[in-house]
Parts: sequence; structure tokens; C-alpha cells
Amino acid sequence: QSFFSEKERNIIQMICKGISSQKIADELHRSIRTIESNRKNICRKINAKNVADIINYAIRHKIYIPDEIDINPG
Repeated sequence: QSFFSEKERNIIQMICKGISSQKIADELHRSIRTIESNRKNICRKINAKNVADIINYAIRHKIYIPDEIDINPG
């Protein structure tokens, strides 16, 4: 998993949580253009075409572990 820098891993985790590029930029004190560039680099590294591909990769490689969702409440 050293395939990604720590910054890229943080961005992947934030993407998986549904955080927008603008909000990521604000939280990491970076420009929106920098975050968009990071996203493009992440996509290029894993041949992802969209956010779903990034999330799928992140979960399969344990970069992001979603909270358990109770699909059968009660």
C-alpha cells in the first residue's frame, strides 16, 4: 500500500466518505486544483474511471473500511 503517498491515502479515504473535492481542499489547506490533480493521479494509478472504482479499490485493498451498516434493523 506504499503504492500511494500518505496524502493520497487520506484523499482516498475522504472520497470514500463522500467528501467533495472542495471540502477536501478546505480541510487539507490545499487548492481545489491540487486536490483534483491528486484525484486524477489516484485514478491513473489504479485505472479508475470514476469514484465508484476508487471506492471499490479502496475497500478491496483495505485503504478504506466502511462502518458496518445494519441492513436488517430491528
